[in-house]
Amino acid sequence: MLKKIILAGAIAITSLGAQASIVSALGLASAPSSISSSGWQEVSGPTLGGGFTGNYLRTNGTGILNLTFSGLQAHTGIDLGLFVAQLNSLDPVRDGDIFDIEIDGQEVLRVGLGFGTELGFSDPVVSNYFVNGVGADEQLVHDVRTLTIPGPSTVGSFTSRVYNFGNLDALQNITHSASTLSLKITGVGGQGWSNEAYAIDNLSVSLVGVPEPSSLAFFLPAALALLGFRRRTMSA
Repeated sequence: MLKKIILAGAIAITSLGAQASIVSALGLASAPSSISSSGWQEVSGPTLGGGFTGNYLRTNGTGILNLTFSGLQAHTGIDLGLFVAQLNSLDPVRDGDIFDIEIDGQEVLRVGLGFGTELGFSDPVVSNYFVNGVGADEQLVHDVRTLTIPGPSTVGSFTSRVYNFGNLDALQNITHSASTLSLKITGVGGQGWSNEAYAIDNLSVSLVGVPEPSSLAFFLPAALALLGFRRRTMSA
């Protein structure tokens, strides 16, 4: 079985208008069939590093991003790749600043990413980690950290961190076989752009368990031969 990055989409990037910058900022290889976004804004300044490359998306308050892919070929699951950053003073425990991923309306991952203990304030670096609605080991999120940006910095007064969520098992081989895929990414930063934000970059969506062409080529003649054998047996 093969793994294939989704490149199909009914809407070309050039026809997305204002949404084209979102596709570009996320590093998508092609446009989804539909896209809607509120509260996510493109940042064209210096990149963060740690897996962020070029432009990226950052929340201004609550960011909600909906992507739909349609006309997918046969598959048994999907892999998601995504870099996520906690910028400045996010407060998941105190203020409910949560990052959430849903597929076809079902939550697959939820986590709070905070700054730690600094400047007389405190909120856990990782908290409230849930996979498919079940509490999971928060150390798994710590383990995929790719960059720490000590504060104060150009990002803000508090320490910021970057994570490679594509290395989380929770986002690999997610059971899925429908021809349409709806992906929703939500980042809640209650105090707004100037104070705190979630950021995302280099999103990838891959199909898992795609039948190999050679397997199909072998299976079809064999099936036809078996059908012919059964017909001959019945005639006899």
